[in-house]
Amino acid sequence: MKILFVSSEVAPFAKTGGLADVAGSLPQAIKDKGHDIRVVMPEYKKIAAKYKDQFEHVLHFRTNVVWRNEYVGINKLKHGEVPIYFVDNKNYFNRGSMYESKDKDVQFAFFARAILEFLPKIDFKPDVIHCNDWQTGPVSIMLDDNYRQYEFYRDIKTVFTIHNLRYQGQFSPRTLYDVLGIDEKHWFTGKIRHNGLVNGYNVC
Repeated sequence: MKILFVSSEVAPFAKTGGLADVAGSLPQAIKDKGHDIRVVMPEYKKIAAKYKDQFEHVLHFRTNVVWRNEYVGINKLKHGEVPIYFVDNKNYFNRGSMYESKDKDVQFAFFARAILEFLPKIDFKPDVIHCNDWQTGPVSIMLDDNYRQYEFYRDIKTVFTIHNLRYQGQFSPRTLYDVLGIDEKHWFTGKIRHNGLVNGYNVC
């Protein structure tokens, strides 16, 4: 099975809590079972130079986050036997904090869009994309709304794991059209709405 493991933090590269430990160890255990698993995370400023010095630049391109046209760089490093891909954009990830920016809805919508668009460019079609916590929630709904009609994405499944329900990624309704770029029907059906806000756990 081919698996893409998506996480906003992965030990030892960047860590704020237990998610990073899971993302740093579970993929290796899955690899040991014989699966082709790869990991993707943001390329944060805080990642140590000893790792960045070993990065292999894979490719770069531009993608749209609604009206924003953004640079995407993809770098790679092998951690044990598992390839780790790093999504590079200095505007979104070269910051002092991983999660406390005022535009974190845009920050992680960009991350989701970059993930979906780099897969065909590296010719890796996962059977399953495993998303973790609210920062990766947009991957599933963007896949269904914006990419599923294309042959490459048609059969890709997603699974979503919540590691800490306390942090939910709650945003203004404008995030629907100004950031995520998905059909407004999801708001009216309640699929992405909770307590009058777009919720990162509802968009998965």
